[in-house]
Amino acid sequence: MAVFLPRRCTLKLLAFTAAFSFLSFLVALRTAFHVESSQQQQQQQADLTPLGDAVLLTDLLRAESPHRGKVKDVFRTCANELTFQGRVDENKTDVLLNCFLGALKSAQYSQTVPALPDPVREFLSLPIVNPHNPDFLIDSSGACAQRAVETLFVSPSAPEYFERRQAVRSSNRGLYVKDKHNNAALLFFVGLPSEDPTGKVLEEIRTESTTYGDIVLVRFEDKYKNILQKALAMLRWAIDFCPNAEHVIRTDDDVNVTVTDLISVMRRVHKQNANFVIGKRMVNDVPARSNNKWHLSEEEYPETTFPPYVLGGLIGYPLTTVRLLYEATLRLKSIWLDDVYVTGLCARKLNIPVLEDERFVFQHQLKKGDFEEQT
Repeated sequence: MAVFLPRRCTLKLLAFTAAFSFLSFLVALRTAFHVESSQQQQQQQADLTPLGDAVLLTDLLRAESPHRGKVKDVFRTCANELTFQGRVDENKTDVLLNCFLGALKSAQYSQTVPALPDPVREFLSLPIVNPHNPDFLIDSSGACAQRAVETLFVSPSAPEYFERRQAVRSSNRGLYVKDKHNNAALLFFVGLPSEDPTGKVLEEIRTESTTYGDIVLVRFEDKYKNILQKALAMLRWAIDFCPNAEHVIRTDDDVNVTVTDLISVMRRVHKQNANFVIGKRMVNDVPARSNNKWHLSEEEYPETTFPPYVLGGLIGYPLTTVRLLYEATLRLKSIWLDDVYVTGLCARKLNIPVLEDERFVFQHQLKKGDFEEQT
């Protein structure tokens, strides 16, 4: 006798079937290989290769594992990504895979999280509610490969801002990075152009990437309201591709900074604080309720003031803080204002100090050509 399911149930069933097929693939990998020693197993897990993911997945889904329920919750959330406007979107299969692999990495981190206050540990053990996992179309993963990196500079940019990026490369910021003795790297982060009917901008970006090796192209529409996606991509890139860096310094592509001052401040403050965020500190700032560029409705953010945060033009943090902040973004309801969200709301949740220093400052360019940084 044939059994007919409602359309919604059928869609969910298809989504979960595809998702569990992927899960079964990982578990099959686990049994296909023999782990000769516990040391090898730990290395495989740390590398997060497909086998490492399978090992981790098997451990997390053991019946007695305290993480089993949390991973299953995340898995359901990721599976829902396959449905779009009442139908199964086959194009979202990669979204599911990235989403779930991101959840695995987060679950792995939660088991090795450094000593933190109990409230912070409890928060980081909460289920993931924002299973974002940036899709890097160009990852420039070699920028930090096979060398020591003390400072990673990351710069949000727009696809069409070729001249700005070239100005940064020619400035003392770029010269500092080019000096191998400084152990520094510089990456520009861009999304997909909103208007590029001929594909010319995207092709120029690919050419720029080939020439300089410092472009990270992320799969999202590059517009102002999507600045949080770019901020999350910068955090995640640092974690995945530059995990041995000491510090990460984010600078806009249209600001002037004194590079040696930034480095000096980061070194000094890091000796005093294991985790911190530093920049132009904003205190008692209020959300813009009027209809302007930074509008934030009461529904999006009901509080009347923001917690202390630093402006996105210049932000410094140790890599340990970058990882903690990214973990927080997976669990805390987001707002689109990236600097407020990451360095304010997430930092507050993690009890991370938000600092400022008179030497850790930036200035926006006043006019074209006014780009003379000091060493």
